[in-house]
Amino acid sequence: MRIAHVSDSNPEDYFFLYIPLRDKIRFESKLIAEGMQFYVDEKYTMPENDVRYIMKREDFTIIETIMSRMNIRLVTDNEVDERPVNISVAAFYFKVALVFILVFVLAVLVFELFFSVSAI
Repeated sequence: MRIAHVSDSNPEDYFFLYIPLRDKIRFESKLIAEGMQFYVDEKYTMPENDVRYIMKREDFTIIETIMSRMNIRLVTDNEVDERPVNISVAAFYFKVALVFILVFVLAVLVFELFFSVSAI
């Protein structure tokens, strides 16, 4: 059962829960079987990310039990910032930045060489 209007309620009554995308269907099936209310934050969810759920605080212990039975690590909004950055993504951005810097330096050197030779 999905929560109809989270924004109309007191935000302190809810918390964010992050589930790996591979466990989404199993997790939602358990929530529906238990009659739990939940909301999937579609704005946050992308293929490479975890799925972000908005859950009622009063259901935290039940959700914690469900997740321990399913062997899913419980990650709430307080713990998200502490999760490690995907190293392959960070390495990719570092390599792209390095390539741009090298291309810029080479362009400057070629430009300087071209204009210094033509001035002689």
